[in-house]
Amino acid sequence: MRHPAPLAAPLVVVLTLLAAAAPSSAQDPMNARALFTAGVEALQADEPERARAHFEESLRLHAHPATAFNLAVALHELGRLRDAEQYLGALRAGRYGELDEEASTAARALLTEVRSGLATLDVQVRGVVDEARVEVDGEERGRVTADGAPLLIETDPGEHELRAVSEAGSSPPRTVRVEPGGGASVVLEIEAIPLPEAAPELPLAEPEPDAAPGDDTVLHVILAVVIGALVVGGAVTAGVLLSQGAAPIEDDVFGVTVTLGGP
Repeated sequence: MRHPAPLAAPLVVVLTLLAAAAPSSAQDPMNARALFTAGVEALQADEPERARAHFEESLRLHAHPATAFNLAVALHELGRLRDAEQYLGALRAGRYGELDEEASTAARALLTEVRSGLATLDVQVRGVVDEARVEVDGEERGRVTADGAPLLIETDPGEHELRAVSEAGSSPPRTVRVEPGGGASVVLEIEAIPLPEAAPELPLAEPEPDAAPGDDTVLHVILAVVIGALVVGGAVTAGVLLSQGAAPIEDDVFGVTVTLGGP
């Protein structure tokens, strides 16, 4: 773990005395003061994570510049420089109360040290169609466009995972490590999302042509004509036989004799 310069330790003592002299507040001051004291003890015992937790809770219960400053010291010890910078900026802007000259000088000195430890990432994204966002450790830190201009990102020292994401696709994650006050150039290549394969087109069924008269139809017509002719011919023959009084005709089906002709 990287520790800040010896600057931070005496400042904790100065701002502890400031906090002890501050008037109490109706917003749970006893708990806030107890948490503040526990945080100072944790910092002096070189336990910055425990100190951070105490100072954050104390600041939630009662806003005080000494608490905000010491929280920034703990974050600096943890290497969370971006968070420390935010608290120090708000502290100098008066968000947590008035700062006297000594406290203002201490906050300014710590802010300078914090900023000097920030690392810079020079990120270039290729394959951008319209716009892409750049994520560092899952957090969006900026956007790039198709013009190819790089994106400069300030970040904490250490190891980070970068990725570019757009509607057309995303880049594979890229891990990079940066030293305090250092920097790194990173190129991210967006891989387009493959489009789903189109379903093959089925051939349209061709309409069947009107059926032309086939052999069966012609045969049926011929048979009808022949049968018709036979019927007509038979009628004519019967008429001739009836008129001539022909001999009896035996019917093979009914086995009876039909006599044609008159009595």
